[in-house]
Amino acid sequence: MQRGRARAGQQRDARGLLRLGPARRLVPDGGPPRPWPGEHLDHPPPRARGGGGACTGDPRRRDPDRAAPRWLHERRPPAPGRAPSCARSHLLEHLGLPGLALSPGRLPVARLTGARAIATVAGVAGVPNPYEHDLELERRVLPLEGAQNFRDLGGYPAADGREVRWGQLFRSDGLATLTSADRGILAALGLGLVCDLRSDDEVEEEPNRLPEGVTYRRFPVQDGAMQPRLIRARIEAGDIDGFDDDFMAEGYRGMLANRAQLFADAFLSLAAPDAPPAVFHCTAGKDRTGVLSALLLLALGVPEEMVVADYALTEACTRRRIEAVRLVVRLRGGDPDAIASLLGSRPAVMERTLVHLRETYGGAHRYLVDKAGASEEAITTLRTRLLTTG
Repeated sequence: MQRGRARAGQQRDARGLLRLGPARRLVPDGGPPRPWPGEHLDHPPPRARGGGGACTGDPRRRDPDRAAPRWLHERRPPAPGRAPSCARSHLLEHLGLPGLALSPGRLPVARLTGARAIATVAGVAGVPNPYEHDLELERRVLPLEGAQNFRDLGGYPAADGREVRWGQLFRSDGLATLTSADRGILAALGLGLVCDLRSDDEVEEEPNRLPEGVTYRRFPVQDGAMQPRLIRARIEAGDIDGFDDDFMAEGYRGMLANRAQLFADAFLSLAAPDAPPAVFHCTAGKDRTGVLSALLLLALGVPEEMVVADYALTEACTRRRIEAVRLVVRLRGGDPDAIASLLGSRPAVMERTLVHLRETYGGAHRYLVDKAGASEEAITTLRTRLLTTG
């Protein structure tokens, strides 16, 4: 059989068949990359058959210690006119370790499906977030396999014309399925402190997998109807009415009122003058983590609109989890839109929380000092340590 002629740079295998490299996304006229089939469902890109093992879609179904699938970190050099994948280079620059070698000498590429094309973070109902223009997604969201929502809080504008330092303060979802490569990335970041905001039940069911030598502290700030086990029981029973913006905002107000001491303890741990790079997290990295993140950012002088934008970013990072829960609700005959506020991170919910902070406590600063019991010195220390010099 007459076979076609190989193009320049192509090779044939022992059978005379052309060897195919990893699938490439063509760029017409220098435009943005075309999505591969299934990208909107967070399916991995197509790849040629061959070594390297099969690619499964959900990292939680793999052995946490198994190396990342090859498609995550092997790419051809970008073709002329093609926008290169920048997650690796941004992360290495972010770490300050351009020669970093991680098992086996590679880093996984961030799997934020479609995030590169996101100009605004859309809500579940398609409501755009007007603040998502200054968040530097490829630098902010760490490309971890076992955590979808591990984010750097650096780079935000803050008090006196300064910025929050990169690489010092992180927020995240659960850390129970971190791979060995993930832990290597966190160790390279110098991560030294983990503040876990989850309940006893959550910690027992899904204990964290952390790098060696990390200090681990717990601050279970869940409150009232916002407790995860109660929410899960309601959803499993088909009781999904009432999970609206009012429910979420009331839950945040309850945490602020009833868990002030725990928020102060977490704040003081993160504000200590000798505190190492640190992450605070809950399960989804949205509600408990979102409230503590707002308090920290506001204490640093970050504008409220950026605090809202950071909160809303969770929805873009956790779309796989959101769609999975929506599918379960739909299969059980429920209306997934009834839990849109519960699953998403609507800007309006955080906006209402910030209004409540101002009207009830005089703002985040006064809440931390007068209600929670943190000191003025702790806030000053936090700013000194986490803000760039003016």
